Amino acid sequence: MDKRRKRFMAKEKVRVLRRHLVEKVPVSDVCDELGVQPTQFYRWQQQFFENGSVAFKKEDRNIEATKPRSSKREQAERSEAKHGEWILNLTYGQPSYSDLVDLHPKMSEQDIDMCLECLSCGCLHVRKRVASILASLNGIPCHVTARYLHLSRSTVYYHSKEFERKGCSTYLRPWHQSTENVRTKSI
Repeated sequence: MDKRRKRFMAKEKVRVLRRHLVEKVPVSDVCDELGVQPTQFYRWQQQFFENGSVAFKKEDRNIEATKPRSSKREQAERSEAKHGEWILNLTYGQPSYSDLVDLHPKMSEQDIDMCLECLSCGCLHVRKRVASILASLNGIPCHVTARYLHLSRSTVYYHSKEFERKGCSTYLRPWHQSTENVRTKSI
């Protein structure tokens, strides 16, 4: 008696499982037709359910491919716009302490207050310079700051480096004094 094992292809196994699950043919009848033990059938069924997600992998890839992906360029543009809004708010808006509180580890509270006073003065060139310094402290690239403040990159770079070299109070004192002079003359 020749007891060679018959090997079943994956499609054949699926067809057999379909007969039982969809057509409701009893397991014993399916196994008798094929000449396999019921334990073998249940092993196939277990494999089928454990690995069934593989059948949907191609669909998942197609769905992911149709999802709109934002490119690095779009992400950079969104980031730049967010930074630009922050810079413009400092320069032309009414900045508050909460706008600068993230810079607190790099600057003392007195320095932040001095910056806010300079930003609230009527002199646009002082506000632009202070905003460019704060932008560099906030990690905003020089070219973004220069674009939004209509300054040259070298000006933004120079002010940020001088600020780092001299420190906040030393660097801003002349500008802070000029803003106090403007306020006393206007009163």
